Amino acid sequence: TALGGVAGWRFALWCVVALGAVLAVLIPLLVRRVPLAPPATLRRRLATLADLRVLALLATTVFMIAGFNIVYIFSAAVTRPSTGGSGSLLAVLLLAYGAAGIVGNIVAGPLTDRFGSRAVAAIALVGQVVALAVLPFVEASFAASLVVFALWGIAAFAIAIPVQHRLVHVDPETSALALSWYSTAMYVGIAIAPPIGSLALGAGGAEAVPVAGAVVTVVALAAFLLSYAARATFRSRSVPTL
Repeated sequence: TALGGVAGWRFALWCVVALGAVLAVLIPLLVRRVPLAPPATLRRRLATLADLRVLALLATTVFMIAGFNIVYIFSAAVTRPSTGGSGSLLAVLLLAYGAAGIVGNIVAGPLTDRFGSRAVAAIALVGQVVALAVLPFVEASFAASLVVFALWGIAAFAIAIPVQHRLVHVDPETSALALSWYSTAMYVGIAIAPPIGSLALGAGGAEAVPVAGAVVTVVALAAFLLSYAARATFRSRSVPTL
């Protein structure tokens, strides 16, 4: 973001190309052969989706990813009142978001082990809802926006681990297939975020974008809680709830 603001978006993208070229050379040299499990049939992969708990968790993933991407993608428009359109100031906000996200990612695992995935994911999702809902009210203040972006980063990055933990716990025997669907759900969330954000921007201006993100995150929270409501209909009902 900072490079784009200083030297233009083309220069920033060429930097990404250069880094990609370097990694394309280094990865085959440095990464050893990874052992792979036998490939699963398409029927076996689709059978994983017969579990409503898995579907609920995949829906959680779609909407939690869409929720923060709606705002992240349109962050320049959302933060314009506090940054004055400065790419450098926007970069500072995004840096705070990312740095705080590292903290959220680090603490989410131990907290999930101690308190369970339901509590940690629910608190993190509520945290994202609150941060996004508050954002329009602090848009005129860069300092306040910086704090909200940092808190948002902690919450947003803390969501994935407990959701994945729950997904694995639903049926450990098929967890690898469930996690492969998790990756698919992530990309679906990324794909639907821009049109939702664009509709919100067109309908209500920049202030409506974080509101849309908050609403979508509420849907993610509902889907996550639904994964527990559906648990008794499947064979692993005797597994303790986490």
